[in-house]
Amino acid sequence: MAASIKSRQIIATGTNFELEVFCRTSKPHSDMFVMAGCADEDSGGWLLAEMETNIRHCASEKEGKVAKVRSKYPEWWLSLVNHIGYGLDDFDREMFRDQVSITHTWDKILIIDPRDHTRWFEI
Repeated sequence: MAASIKSRQIIATGTNFELEVFCRTSKPHSDMFVMAGCADEDSGGWLLAEMETNIRHCASEKEGKVAKVRSKYPEWWLSLVNHIGYGLDDFDREMFRDQVSITHTWDKILIIDPRDHTRWFEI
């Protein structure tokens, strides 16, 4: 925090590893460090895209499973525990809502942080 250099810096390197720090942000965050992104060449893409793909899959699969009993209840929610991007802060959640649109038939879809069930958000 007290560094006089406010530019991008690589602060650690290793075999197939590099940690780069950007010492500025367009918006203040409550945490000292905020993950801006990562790539491991095997992960299959960016976090929000992976979440979108998996939520679409889960929503579709669950719609099929409840189709026969759907008329028995007036409202249906789908709650998913987020093991892909848990720990999303408010900024990340807002970015997810702004950038991702998932067509579904659920009344609500809730995304729950597995480390703290009180940290959830609706999409």
